[in-house]
Amino acid sequence: MRELCIYLLLSITLVSCDKSIKRTETLSQEDQDAIIELRNNVVLAIKAGDAESYGDLCEIDVLLLHPNAAIINGREELVKHNAAMFEAVRVTSLVLTPVEVYGIGDLAYEVGTQSVQIDPPLEGFKSSRKYLHVMRKSDDGKWRFVALMSSDN
Repeated sequence: MRELCIYLLLSITLVSCDKSIKRTETLSQEDQDAIIELRNNVVLAIKAGDAESYGDLCEIDVLLLHPNAAIINGREELVKHNAAMFEAVRVTSLVLTPVEVYGIGDLAYEVGTQSVQIDPPLEGFKSSRKYLHVMRKSDDGKWRFVALMSSDN
């Protein structure tokens, strides 16, 4: 799993650096719609403070990479981490704005910007951020997150 994520992230870097690379395969409309639904559902789970629902949107081996924090490895740890975070703060507003969504086969990534408001405000927390989400289409046909990363702009 880690090797796959590293490979995908390196591929993303290479594609973004070399504009002459032509993409030959894209996601079907059905897959695009499913990824939009996944994005909308993660926003709903975060705004509701629902760590379990958030976890259900992720693969068992998901990786969560928040700034200035250790890597959260696996769905169980992600749910614990998010439950603690949702106890400490409430997300009052979250808008994810994709800049690029691309996929080949059962892997896809989304890069975008996010605007986040939390209550109570935390010193040093920036509301304007960027994100990278890596998704995989599971054997059951559902798209789920395999890696989620965000950082301040």
